[in-house]
Amino acid sequence: MTRSPPPAIVPCTMEAWRDDTATPTTQMREIAEETPVSLTFNGMPHGVMMATPLDLEDFATGFALTEGIIPTPAALKGMEVHVEAEHIRIDMRIDGPAFHRLLARGRRAMTGRTGCGICGTDAQEVLDRPAPTVPHAPPD
Repeated sequence: MTRSPPPAIVPCTMEAWRDDTATPTTQMREIAEETPVSLTFNGMPHGVMMATPLDLEDFATGFALTEGIIPTPAALKGMEVHVEAEHIRIDMRIDGPAFHRLLARGRRAMTGRTGCGICGTDAQEVLDRPAPTVPHAPPD
């Protein structure tokens, strides 16, 4: 069975507070939805990043180029996107010289620049952590 990727935009019902009233109004908004995307190179897990599940091939190619894993798009020999139950896995095949450079780097210590705690991790198991509950409270 082939899974469809999760939605990139989801409707969200929210309470909106205005400065001139003490009563919230309910509004429907569309928000971007991100999902964990794990990246592998020649079968070797490299990292998990949060991404909107659109244009994933472009995302993966851009990541590999920006991180210096491949010097040019020609070094990317193939790519498969797998939609799993809880995440998306992108398996990339890179040429021998690029893979040897990646192996020579050793384990990287890259972390994402945001506070989600997912970006930059190298194992999918981090996603098994329960999400903290945020209490509902109106703004001050």
